[in-house]
Amino acid sequence: MVLDDVGTRLGMAISLCGLLAEGLEEEVPSDSSPALALGNRVEYYTDSLWVLREFLQDLQKEAKEVRL
Repeated sequence: MVLDDVGTRLGMAISLCGLLAEGLEEEVPSDSSPALALGNRVEYYTDSLWVLREFLQDLQKEAKEVRL
C-alpha cells in the first residue's frame, strides 16, 4: 500500500520534470513581450519546482517510514 503511494507520487514527480523540461525548450512567441514572457515563465517554473521539491520530500519521508 505505502509502496503504491510512493510509486504514484514518484510518477507525478517524473511527469512534472518532463513538463518543466518541455516548457524550457519552448520558444517565446514572437508577438509577446520578451520580458513579460520571461517573467511569466520564471514564475511558472519556480512554482513547479517548489511543488516538485514537496513531492520529493514526501517521498523521502515515506521511504524512511517504510524502512523502519
